[in-house]
Amino acid sequence: MTKLQSLFLTAVLSVACNSDIAQPPAALAAVSGPPVITRFVTNGEGGSLVWFVPDATGATFGFLYFGRGGPVTDPQTFLSYNIVRCADHCVELENGNGIIPNSDVSGNVKKLHLSTNTSNNPNFTVYAGSRGNITIDLEVNGLYSQRSEGVMQTTMPGDTLAGGSQQTFRQQGIYTSFSARVSGSVVGTEVPLVATGGISTAHNVQIQISR
Repeated sequence: MTKLQSLFLTAVLSVACNSDIAQPPAALAAVSGPPVITRFVTNGEGGSLVWFVPDATGATFGFLYFGRGGPVTDPQTFLSYNIVRCADHCVELENGNGIIPNSDVSGNVKKLHLSTNTSNNPNFTVYAGSRGNITIDLEVNGLYSQRSEGVMQTTMPGDTLAGGSQQTFRQQGIYTSFSARVSGSVVGTEVPLVATGGISTAHNVQIQISR
């Protein structure tokens, strides 16, 4: 895995959102300006993938995360994805996040399947691109595992031409991730063969800050 791929995988594991807007815990120091802060409490299995495909004029980056969590009395499943094309500047091709039906994710810590359609989902917000079908299959391959504990932060610039929002992802807690084979498509974009996948178990608070 390259350093850039590792950066995007970190972002994948840190992205999350919930319908309630809340200030982050004191341990996740406040940011300047009037940010929009969203939060999701992760508790259970999750899947993630990231890719970086260079070409003659630039590169395409992509990541996707889905995971189980929310209130114990009202379990929820969260999905977030972002595909960015960078050449002279960076442009978001696809970007969306929100709550999806729990039944759209099946499997366990060894094998996960995601199949959802965001077209008629009022709990899912699309910021760039279009709505549609998203299908992902992940299966642990045993190449590596990683564990993180504490606070982790990743910042992404957004759309540098159109003045898109800067995204900061912060995570406080514990997660363990296992490398996985990945295949599927994201709203018509096939996941490339070079994509890196992971299946994780997490118990943490994940926060996304947009400004």
